[in-house]
Amino acid sequence: MMATQTQPLQKGQKRVIGGVCSGLAEHFNLDVTPVRVVFVVLALMTGAGFLLYLLLWILMPEADVTDVTGTDVIANGLKSVGSDIDRIGEELKKPAVR
Repeated sequence: MMATQTQPLQKGQKRVIGGVCSGLAEHFNLDVTPVRVVFVVLALMTGAGFLLYLLLWILMPEADVTDVTGTDVIANGLKSVGSDIDRIGEELKKPAVR
């Protein structure tokens, strides 16, 4: 069996909310849609999907962040969550396109 090179585990660029599902899909060479479906199903059935997503949203680094350790991981994660929430808020303020 040949080992394949995978991307490091980091938030993906094709983000809808926080980039967690797209980052996992890129890391494991999967299509992002089934990963998103798994998180939605887990969230609706047990709530674990929501908690896992939130945890990964905070702990997964951005693609451009390197060599972050200790409490900086959480600080950077919380900044990322804040900027993602701001981005989503701005997108929701845009008028609907028909």
